[in-house]
Amino acid sequence: MFEGDFKGKRPDHVYQVKAHGLEQLDYVIDNYPRSEIPTYFITGNHDRTFMKTCGADIGKLLGDRREDLTYLGVDVGDIKIGKNVIRLRHGAGSGSYAKSYKLQKYCETLPISDIPAFILQGHFHYGILDNNILY
Repeated sequence: MFEGDFKGKRPDHVYQVKAHGLEQLDYVIDNYPRSEIPTYFITGNHDRTFMKTCGADIGKLLGDRREDLTYLGVDVGDIKIGKNVIRLRHGAGSGSYAKSYKLQKYCETLPISDIPAFILQGHFHYGILDNNILY
């Protein structure tokens, strides 16, 4: 949802974003499309920069100000639908030699009682090229 607050770390960042620092919160509140269908979200590494620069959990602030957006937490959150659990997971680091490796290793750490029906994994910046379309 947010680009992050990289002052001091990325000198050109000031020229690459439309809203700076916590101004990004107001920008998302005003511009993220509203829907009658609820949106569940987690935050990741860019969002954590706000904790470092101004002590703010920007995901919580967004969830508190938009009734249609439900904040599930930092890096991981579960959505329960009946007996099924859908886990949203941000992940850490960069990709590995095989696209599925890090997620496989994560799954191996889960106790049987904590295995969700689905895991939606983000962060690794992979694209899939199929018939010249990048997904």
